[in-house]
Amino acid sequence: MTTELKYTLIFYLMFFISGFIFHKINSRKAQDKPDSFILNKIASISGIILIISFACAITMTVITVTKFFN
Repeated sequence: MTTELKYTLIFYLMFFISGFIFHKINSRKAQDKPDSFILNKIASISGIILIISFACAITMTVITVTKFFN
């Protein structure tokens, strides 16, 4: 397994885990459950990780695909 493929899978794993956490915290608002300051901070940090890991995963996917076809 190449290094680029490992990093790509790690970034996609980070993307899915942070998306799951972000969704679970924000679904509490739809259920009218009280949320604390800590949960809001975790949701905002998880949202930032979500955006960054998605951008890195797409970039690493392009790098991995171009290395395999060259």
